[in-house]
Parts: sequence; structure tokens; C-alpha cells
Amino acid sequence: MTNVEVEYCDPCGFIDRATETQTQILESCGETVDGVELVPGEDGIFEVRVDDVVVFDVDEIEYDLTTIMEGVCGQLSECDCDPSELVDEDTDSTDCSPGCC
Repeated sequence: MTNVEVEYCDPCGFIDRATETQTQILESCGETVDGVELVPGEDGIFEVRVDDVVVFDVDEIEYDLTTIMEGVCGQLSECDCDPSELVDEDTDSTDCSPGCC
């Protein structure tokens, strides 16, 4: 099975994004992953890794749960979900507040 890690900036307050991401992955792909680990970080990080392969990095693209799920599902050969049907599009997509990190 597969391990997923969500590393988030704790000082930035990204815990809500991290738990939302974790919940979505577990609800959508829970049968194909061993677990989704939350990893506190710093310096504005928000990164999602599937078996150590980075599938989302907020430094490359703005936070978007649909994009994250596309990356996760793309790495899970046993996952046949449609990420665009799974995610609430009203998700907060604000960046790290200036000076938070």
C-alpha cells in the first residue's frame, strides 16, 4: 500500500488546509493508502507527497484541493476516483500571510 504525507507550515496556520487535505484523501482513497500523515513544517511550506514523490507544492501552484487530489490519485494505481467530483470548490485558497513565517 501507499503512504501519503502532508507537510504544512504550522506558524502560517496551514493546519486547516492540512486536515482538509488529509480528510479528502482518506474519504476518497482510504482503501488504497496506508495512511495520511500530517507533518508540521515552517517557511510557508505546503507539500503533499505520495511515497516520497511530491505531487503538490504550494511554491509551484496556489493551494487547490482539486489539484492536490489529481496529483494523489495520479500516483495511486488502484484509485479510480474523479478528483473534480470530490472537492468543494469554495475551499479557501489564500496564501501564507505576509510575515507569518
